Amino acid sequence: DPASEKKNRTFRWAPLLADQGNPSIWILNGSAAIDHKRTATIQVAFYREADCQSLQRTIVLTPNEAAVIRVKGDRELTEFFGGLPGWCTMVSDSPYTTSFYFVEHATGIVGGDHAF
Repeated sequence: DPASEKKNRTFRWAPLLADQGNPSIWILNGSAAIDHKRTATIQVAFYREADCQSLQRTIVLTPNEAAVIRVKGDRELTEFFGGLPGWCTMVSDSPYTTSFYFVEHATGIVGGDHAF
């Protein structure tokens, strides 16, 4: 879609099921349609179900790079969510930012979907 190349930003949101197994969010700066050269600066905001508090992070991804944020193993996020579900938003200055969320259970079951 040529119109998407003219976009100057992308907004995505995804649930983070911090009350389940091993939740993660995968953020990508890539496009299968073209060989793009744009670096993406992404403002990630985390929100929790417990109250109105939020936590902010900035991620910079080069073309075709990805970042994986895992709640488990990230002390700040583990404490922030406190074992309760939440969600995150991503605002990027690139039209090529996309995201997926997953939950991995100890039994080997993996569930997930694309960010919205």
